[in-house]
Amino acid sequence: MRRLAFGLLSVMLVCGCGGPANEPETKPSTSKSAAQTAGEPDPMAISAFTCRRDSAGNWVAKGTLKNNSQKAKDYLVSVFVGELEGAARTLELAKVQPGEQVPFELTAIISSPQGPCHLQALVLP
Repeated sequence: MRRLAFGLLSVMLVCGCGGPANEPETKPSTSKSAAQTAGEPDPMAISAFTCRRDSAGNWVAKGTLKNNSQKAKDYLVSVFVGELEGAARTLELAKVQPGEQVPFELTAIISSPQGPCHLQALVLP
């Protein structure tokens, strides 16, 4: 795997577990390098999340994204588990309305054996 700078700085949330989360809807997702994605980080958009292994030992991230702005926005949620190498698991949430809270779930996260879990929300251009 090639090393890449995930570029999350202070907007990155690092955890082995999180706070309470709503039951998320299943949404399609793709794997891609976070360094290839343009957007503005929104550290306040992810209001609740968990990131932990399921009963089969696979990493699963669930949470809620909230648009705190005054206009509809497209978001990209990225999750990476490990030492910041390789591709992140991403999920695009289109046209999130002002004040709207959208549940999300990301599965099949590429990971290192022990974590940690990194989450980021980007506002897409």
